[in-house]
Amino acid sequence: MTLKAKIVEGIEQVNPVQLHLIYELIVSLLNSKRVNNISPAPDAHLKVRTALKSIRGSLSKDIIQSRGDRF
Repeated sequence: MTLKAKIVEGIEQVNPVQLHLIYELIVSLLNSKRVNNISPAPDAHLKVRTALKSIRGSLSKDIIQSRGDRF
């Protein structure tokens, strides 16, 4: 028996409340699959570098300094 057949057989045995939960799970899985297919632009890091190029100083030192205030 295939997995799909086992799932269909199991669905036929659940009550309406459980069936609704299964439906919500399926919708959730399909939505998360769509979100996971979104990938960043391949040149996104180049855009960030360009945007930060004109800033003087060290960004990493500024971040460490601002975090140090919280510790």
